[in-house]
Amino acid sequence: MLQDIILGVKYFFKGFSWLKNKQIGHFILIPLIINIILFCGMIFFAKHYFGMFVGWIDSFLPEWLYFLNWLLWIIFATAAYLVIVYTFVIFANMIASPFNSFLAEKVEALVSVEPTFADAGFSDFVKDIPRTIKRELRKLLYYLPLVCLFLILFIVPVVHVFAGILWFLFSAWMLAIQYLDYPFDNHKISFKQMKQRLGERRLLALSFGAMSLLASLVPIVNFVVIPVSVIGATLMWVEELQ
Repeated sequence: MLQDIILGVKYFFKGFSWLKNKQIGHFILIPLIINIILFCGMIFFAKHYFGMFVGWIDSFLPEWLYFLNWLLWIIFATAAYLVIVYTFVIFANMIASPFNSFLAEKVEALVSVEPTFADAGFSDFVKDIPRTIKRELRKLLYYLPLVCLFLILFIVPVVHVFAGILWFLFSAWMLAIQYLDYPFDNHKISFKQMKQRLGERRLLALSFGAMSLLASLVPIVNFVVIPVSVIGATLMWVEELQ
């Protein structure tokens, strides 16, 4: 049990050590550019509308409670940042999914004793785009109903006290699925089979996903968290899951 938790953390940090590997540098570059553009765009959007949103909330406060305005800013700023980060992760992965699959393939080719994939060219990459996007949509269909369930839990008395912890665990699980799915999908393993396999090593997956989630909250680090997570997940696949 403890060993799987430690392994999940270890594989996440292994991803950082691979960022300087020149053999995969150009496969990291495009997802990195996508991440930076998306995140800066979302920050600009949030900055533009955040003041308007808090002003709208203020309009519901009676005058004698205006001294709570500073507290509202803190609460909503924190909540907005968490929403932005998680939205950024979802959309960045959807847009960069073909490149992430290619990155996972190249990392696996470098660490495998026997070559698993042929040396794919640009035409193979283009052919895989519809399949990878379809897989991303499959993950989204799995994710959205569960998100709706958690939104309900947040407004249920008593249960809402524990909803934050459950949301963190759920988010960690979803990020583990997000990144580990790339090597699974490269081997044409179905989404259902992938979930079953991760269910057998749930603590391994959860600890890896939790590290990815926490790193996503750190400014600057969140620019590289996607390639780092893809690399770490691929290494985990090769050494623990395949």
